[in-house]
This record gives sequence, C-alpha cells and structure tokens, in this order.
Amino acid sequence: MAAIFLRTVMLYLLLVVVFRLSGKKQIGELDLPELCVTLLISEVASLPLTNADVPLMYAVVPIMTLISLEISSSFLMTKIPGLKRLFGGQPLFVITGGNIDKEALLRSRLSLDELLSELRILAISDISDVEYAILEPNGKLSVFKKADKEQPTCADMNVAGQSSGIAHELIIDGQTAVYGLQSSGKSEKWLSDQLNRRRLKASDVFLMTVDDKDKITVIRKGRV
Repeated sequence: MAAIFLRTVMLYLLLVVVFRLSGKKQIGELDLPELCVTLLISEVASLPLTNADVPLMYAVVPIMTLISLEISSSFLMTKIPGLKRLFGGQPLFVITGGNIDKEALLRSRLSLDELLSELRILAISDISDVEYAILEPNGKLSVFKKADKEQPTCADMNVAGQSSGIAHELIIDGQTAVYGLQSSGKSEKWLSDQLNRRRLKASDVFLMTVDDKDKITVIRKGRV
C-alpha cells in the first residue's frame, strides 16, 4: 500500500508539472493534438497505479516523451503555417454578415440545433441578432452581435447602428492568413498593394487586420 501511495503522489506531481509546461488550464482550451496527448498521458499514468509490477519509469519516460513532442510540435506550428492548418485547424465562419453558411455547418458537422444551443449559452436567443459566428479550432464559438443589437442597443436610442463588422486577420507573425483573406473578400494582390504603400514586407508585420469598413490595423514586429 505504501508503494502505491508513493507512486500516486509522484505521478500526481509529475502530471501537475507536465500540464503546467503545456500552458493550458482547462480541457476546453485544448486543440485536437493536445487533447490526444492528454488522453494518452492519462492512460500511461494509470498503468503503474493499477499494476504494482509495472515499473514507475514505464510511465515517466512515455509521459516526458509525449510532452516533449507536444511542446516541439506547438513551436513548429507557430513557424510553419501548413502544420498549423493540418494539426491545429483554423477558424470557420458559420455565420457571416448575418447569413448562415450551410456548407460551413456541414464541414464542421455542427447541426443548426447545436448552433442555436451554443448561441443560447451565450445569452443570444435570436440568431438574427448575430453578425458573425466563428467556430474556433478548440471547438468554442465566438460570436459578434449586430451593431443595433448590442447593449444598450442603438434601436433603443433611436439612432442608426453603424457596424464595422469584424477585424479579419491578414498577416499573423509574418505569415499570410489565407482564411482571413478569404473571409474579408480581399485578394493577395490587394494585400501586397497595401504592404507596398506602407513600405513593408509581410515578414515585418506581427499582426495586420482589416474590418468590413476597410479600416486597416498594422502592428509591426518589435512594437507589440
């Protein structure tokens, strides 16, 4: 019994350190690769706890290997956009400009009932109040209301609402965000022209966005 107790305490402390290194606080914040690693770690960690004949190192080595792979892959995904799209996914617009994208719902395997349920969780009872709804890579739904439906609403104040829409990411850490270009309706030539006007290269930009009123925001590297 004493050995099992000590093994449990040691693995508990190890797992606390491991998940602290991963930088995530909640299961809901995990993307797909991180969730897979979490499930594998929980399975590996249980072996020496349920079977006293299994050496403790049989759990420690795989756990440290998995977390090393996770940290390495997370770093590589920040540098190689293709890996991020392959393993981490990308935001998916399920409502754009107040219109439901049925194809996006189908691709995400999100039913209309589930979408309405997610909106109710966010205290939105009428889907017509939504300007944009974005399914994030971690499965959470980001929602932006129409300008005249915000609190206090412009309708209550008898003034016309003027919405700037959403800020679409065009460049993130020197890399062109293809999905942001697509959602904003801009072309790569348009983006290139905007960079040339500012005498910038994409590699000089930490973040560049444009909203639906064509307001452009640029944050250069080293000036965050």
